[in-house]
Amino acid sequence: MRRLRGIAPAALVAAVALVACADILGIQDLSNRPPVADAAPPADAGSDVDLRCTADPGPPRPDAGDGTSQPDLLLALDSVDFGKIPDVPGLNLDHVCTVDRDSGSCVSPATVFSAAIDRAGGADNAAYEAFTTGAGALTVATQVAAELKKGNWSLLVRIRSYSGAADDPSVVVQVATGFARSGTTWSVDDVSVDGGLDGAITSSSAWVTGGVLLARFDDFPMVSRSSLGNFIVHLKAALVTGTLDVANQKITSGIVAGRWPAKDALSEISRVRSLVPSVCIGTTISGILCSGRDILSNPADDGTLNECDAVSMAFGFTAAGATFADPPADGGGLSPKVCLGAYSATCP
Repeated sequence: MRRLRGIAPAALVAAVALVACADILGIQDLSNRPPVADAAPPADAGSDVDLRCTADPGPPRPDAGDGTSQPDLLLALDSVDFGKIPDVPGLNLDHVCTVDRDSGSCVSPATVFSAAIDRAGGADNAAYEAFTTGAGALTVATQVAAELKKGNWSLLVRIRSYSGAADDPSVVVQVATGFARSGTTWSVDDVSVDGGLDGAITSSSAWVTGGVLLARFDDFPMVSRSSLGNFIVHLKAALVTGTLDVANQKITSGIVAGRWPAKDALSEISRVRSLVPSVCIGTTISGILCSGRDILSNPADDGTLNECDAVSMAFGFTAAGATFADPPADGGGLSPKVCLGAYSATCP
């Protein structure tokens, strides 16, 4: 697998340091996002309890029977959106609403705890500040989105064993990184698959309820490319959800969310560099990610007294019908580590 591409100018160093965890305390609504399933409140719950704090993210599996499978649905992300306050994408990955140091699903090691506080409904996305803080409009998030528009990378989605109905209790979702678009045709990046598209990462479970897709992945590595660097975001226990428009071959109101282990995040962020070679942007962004550790890499450990070892991450997306060229093609190597010497791959 590989890594994501990100860029930032020298001014980003000062900007990130000043605003590392700003505005994270706000209570935001996730309008224009897929619905979140309700859950029964505790017996003594009051009227002010947000039911989304304990609910599973995304729609519940439907009771409908599994219909006749239609041809595979092939789509490619055509936009990504890391969000802007107050509309920040996220899902409640750990089934709690973290509002203070004692209410999280793990023990926060953060010295600046505000970075670990959830958004409305327990939505987790502590990596938001790292990707969206920058100099003016120039941030890692804007560059990743711009390179997707150029066709330098995308996520290719294949939905299999799907009946095409509004409810289907069992579908299969595969995801691979793509590049070099020609019209609506994408090449599968060989760094993201083993031996072809059939070797792409595959959902551990997936279904469609009321036209909304929910797919779960144990491991979810993504390669992102740009003119200034390539790197991997390797999420654990990831979710992909969005509204399916089968007739028009689209996914709208999509969200990718998951747990980014801090050790992996810091290693990858070492590839993010400034336009000034002597400045290591990765060092500054790593400080935000260390302060934002808000979740555990393994969801089976949620609710324990273990120290948080991962950062929650999410972004919105839309996808449109596409064709994928197979076998995979060489999309090029990852960027070299450019912050070695000035950079630490561990949190304090």
